[in-house]
Amino acid sequence: MTNKRNLCARLALFSSAMLSAFTLTSLPVEGLPLSHFRDCIGPNLYNYGTGSGGLTCTLDAGTYSIGYSGTDDDTNKRGPALAVTRSGVIATGTYNSSIYDTTLQRVCPSGESSPCSNSTEFIMVVGNGTSGSHSNINATVEYFTFDGNRGTVTSSSGETPSGGCIDLVNYYYYDLFGAYNDGVVVVTDNNFIRAPGYSSVWLGGASAVTYSTFAYYNTLGTGSTCTTVNGSTACEANRFTAIAIGGSSTMSNYNGVWYNTIYYSGTAALSMQGPGQSGSGQYIYGNTIELSRYEMSDGGAGGQIVINSGATGVSTASNVINGGYWITPSSGPVGYFQCNAPSPTQGSLGIETYYGGSHGFYNNSIIQHAAAPTMNGGAGMTLASVDGVTIYGSYNPWNPSDPAKTIEDNTLAGIFFFDSYPSSGVTLDGIRAIYNGYSGQTNYAGVYFGSGTTGTGFDSTAVYMCNNNGRNSLNNSSVTYGAPQAYQTCP
Repeated sequence: MTNKRNLCARLALFSSAMLSAFTLTSLPVEGLPLSHFRDCIGPNLYNYGTGSGGLTCTLDAGTYSIGYSGTDDDTNKRGPALAVTRSGVIATGTYNSSIYDTTLQRVCPSGESSPCSNSTEFIMVVGNGTSGSHSNINATVEYFTFDGNRGTVTSSSGETPSGGCIDLVNYYYYDLFGAYNDGVVVVTDNNFIRAPGYSSVWLGGASAVTYSTFAYYNTLGTGSTCTTVNGSTACEANRFTAIAIGGSSTMSNYNGVWYNTIYYSGTAALSMQGPGQSGSGQYIYGNTIELSRYEMSDGGAGGQIVINSGATGVSTASNVINGGYWITPSSGPVGYFQCNAPSPTQGSLGIETYYGGSHGFYNNSIIQHAAAPTMNGGAGMTLASVDGVTIYGSYNPWNPSDPAKTIEDNTLAGIFFFDSYPSSGVTLDGIRAIYNGYSGQTNYAGVYFGSGTTGTGFDSTAVYMCNNNGRNSLNNSSVTYGAPQAYQTCP
């Protein structure tokens, strides 16, 4: 792992550059009708763009029916899926007073009633939508609400109502898609709701999702089963993953996810490296994530953040990840869309990391993850077969004055290293883990080192660990220090 001094120097450069890298463009003043906007982000035959180089393409305010058959109907604001194929474009909605001012909503093709079986796969695609022909488009997408409109898509799972409960066999719907594009795509200040399929956003290349919201507001419906958490409701919940993002970061583009607010994802809020993707040096910074893994639509427990085997050198810092003690019901429907809950009942995890390595975790708040009776879930962090990882307590090299956060109130463990998939090169630096682990659960602890885990373990930095039900650490491994070497004063 990079030592603290070198890391601080590198990230000091990063911090100043980041402010300019993600500076938002000016709010739109005048918008284009749908057909003109489509030309502007695509062939640009008529030069509808504004700004430097005519690269700003602004869609007029309104709710647009996307996936409608035939050519664009500007009067009724409907047309086929949108494709960004002109590199350098800034595709922007008109923002007057609300993020809903310019809404792109998935609909059934003309002649089909809802729910339908042939809804458009994409609301918007950047570059090519097929894996056999990668594109290299650079683009910014901002100020839209992407409404996946889950109820328009037929489920094959037999739930009632039939729309909105897509299963794993039929989940290939994406609201904003760029997984086969190798350029830099920045998705900023957007709102994503009611996505029916694998992800609201799936990007490749060296891209970033920033300052966006997922199932955060509630203007599109209420109901007796609509749960409210901090102003967010499951009425707008996305069926599977909120963000899947691949590629690698350099000091010029900062690939990753920054300052997003994500509630009620059916599976993970974030999957770092989607299926078939790999890369290094990505960032997960400053996000607020609550009650993801809400529907458990993949049938099993997992992390609200998942760092997959294709990722190396991921830096995860200053995130707030709250499980809300959520456990799915043992049977029957769950959530506003009344999709069937998996059996047996499932709990959630905070951050799930498996394979890959050279990761760093810095000053994250990971709280209230509950284990189901079947022992699924309940850990703040789980690590399996990770080669090289350092987990810091309050240390944040991006922001030295960042208030100290804790890994707290997770019913199985604060940090859990698996027995059957041992990790290596493990270092814990000044860990802050309190009130984790309930007696009666197997291997409960503030930190559990599974058999085969190797590395330093706890370094010499004093930890803030207490009230972990009498077991701050449980060591079944060969790490050098399986118990803290020094303690800070606990309350």
